[in-house]
Amino acid sequence: MRRALFGTAAALALTGLPVTEAVSQTLEEQQDYFLNDACRNMGFAKTGNRVSAADAAEPLRSLCTFCPQLPNAPAPVGCDGGPPAVTATSGFSSGAAGNADDTAARRRKAALGSKHDSTATGESTLFSGNRYSIFLNLNYVRSRQQGTTFEGGQKARAFGAMLGMDRRIGTSGVVGVATQLESQSGDYDSGGGFDKRTFGALLYGSWLAGPDLFLDMSAGVRLRSVDARRRVSQQVGVQITPATVTSDGEQREFQSALRSGYDLVFGGTSLGPRLAVEYGNVRTSSTVESGATVLALAFDGDTEKSLRSLAGLQASHVFTPAAGVFVLQLNLDWVHEYQDDQRLLSARFAQDLRAAPSRLRYLDAPPDRNAFVGRASLAITLPHGLAAFAGVDALFSYSYRRHHGAVLGVRKEL
Repeated sequence: MRRALFGTAAALALTGLPVTEAVSQTLEEQQDYFLNDACRNMGFAKTGNRVSAADAAEPLRSLCTFCPQLPNAPAPVGCDGGPPAVTATSGFSSGAAGNADDTAARRRKAALGSKHDSTATGESTLFSGNRYSIFLNLNYVRSRQQGTTFEGGQKARAFGAMLGMDRRIGTSGVVGVATQLESQSGDYDSGGGFDKRTFGALLYGSWLAGPDLFLDMSAGVRLRSVDARRRVSQQVGVQITPATVTSDGEQREFQSALRSGYDLVFGGTSLGPRLAVEYGNVRTSSTVESGATVLALAFDGDTEKSLRSLAGLQASHVFTPAAGVFVLQLNLDWVHEYQDDQRLLSARFAQDLRAAPSRLRYLDAPPDRNAFVGRASLAITLPHGLAAFAGVDALFSYSYRRHHGAVLGVRKEL
């Protein structure tokens, strides 16, 4: 398990550089480390007191043409005694999970009774007897990630829509399918940002195992395009040259969930435990940045896996005014992560075209193992098989992430 104890020396040891010289572990510090001592650490061939970079592209070769001076060697003629400092800063934030969407909620498709929860899908749960139903959900999510030792901060906003249909099977089952579209945009604290476009498909089912016991299952795939903009600056002597590098990549996400619950009913009020297990797998493609700077990077592909459990309580109360049936619902879940460890990510300079380029290796932020998710919702069942839903949710007790969401939904029985 690559935890926070996998620090600077270990991370840089994997690059093949002397551990005694390593003082960096973030991506930005890795860039500084390579560029501050570019001629020696980039591994270019040495010709006398100078450096030969014949195998590198011309822009990258310029990093080693500032009259470099090798250790214990006199300065070349016409130079001032050594290369000027070259530093780099960026607004890149690694970790697919930091930018990844929260899809654990809105899965439950219970159309089998008023006592069971509806927050996961944004549906009303009261059912009048028709076999087929269609629904539409509109979602908004706002998230904030604080900067850490390993990653820069960022904020993001997402809008989404889900359209689906389900079919009742007898008096104890529901199966359905849904499609999802989502658009997310965000900003890095140190400059730049990203845009994501997601298309997904979801299969789900619900089984009423007893009068007050249910079991939900779901599995889905989401395809995502990611366009990113990263602000960088290169300092040579007293001259600072800012630039923007851009990249486009792809992510493929698979998620599945199993959820169960039991209700104790007291008149129009119910209270009961909720248990769930969720698995996620996000594969991010390799990406190459482009821009008018030698600081553009090529990032290697990466896979992030998550296995988590949710344990909590749900309380609901049914109101029956003349206009319809209203169900007020409150949920609180403790979320525990088992598998999403801190990851070692890697990149190279995009213009380092040698057969064995120098590699930058850096860590993403270690995820919190425990957090809480709270939800509040109101479902309204109206005449003629029409239902509406509204809900809000929030992430609590996560050390560097904040998440708030809202959903509006309608359902029509056919």
